Amino acid sequence: MRTLLISSFAFLAATASSFAAEFGDLAGTYTGKTPKGSAIVIVVPKSGTPTYRFAGDSVRVSNATVSGKTINLNVGPNGLGRVSITASAKGASYKYSDDKGGTSATLSRQ
Repeated sequence: MRTLLISSFAFLAATASSFAAEFGDLAGTYTGKTPKGSAIVIVVPKSGTPTYRFAGDSVRVSNATVSGKTINLNVGPNGLGRVSITASAKGASYKYSDDKGGTSATLSRQ
């Protein structure tokens, strides 16, 4: 039983850190609104897992990767939603998609 418990903790620790990424200069708080007025807040740490809020609700981030100036997130209870943030000099472009559609917005960086 003790071995099973220790193995479970080791697995959870490995899973939790397996999608942490290094974001460096892309770190910051990105905010904006969709065309329908839903608020978006994404906090990107220098290292670790970003947080994502949509329309005031916290949304689970299950995976985060970075490629150049683009951060990609898998979001939602099953990780089936996809968020892409591409940094620019004025902020970032935001795109969300899932099996029901998607939306886009321009975000400012704080």
